[in-house]
Amino acid sequence: MTDLKRVVIYLNPEQKDRIDRIAEAMGQSKSAICRDVVVESLPHLEMVAQAVELAKTDPAKALKMIRGASLDSQMSLISEIKNLDK
Repeated sequence: MTDLKRVVIYLNPEQKDRIDRIAEAMGQSKSAICRDVVVESLPHLEMVAQAVELAKTDPAKALKMIRGASLDSQMSLISEIKNLDK
């Protein structure tokens, strides 16, 4: 028996096409691609969960948390792009 849990998601045709393309190009199942996306997104999902919980008691602080995380993500992406040029 596995500890993995099943989640059903509904995608529009464009979203499904992107998952299909990636799965085909990588030779992996669509489920594996979706799982990998979720795994890579866990730090962001954790921040969103914390912000949503915080918004119940301090909406301004929650908004500041989300804006700060967004800026951090943008700076990280810029850094990664610069490293590609090297």
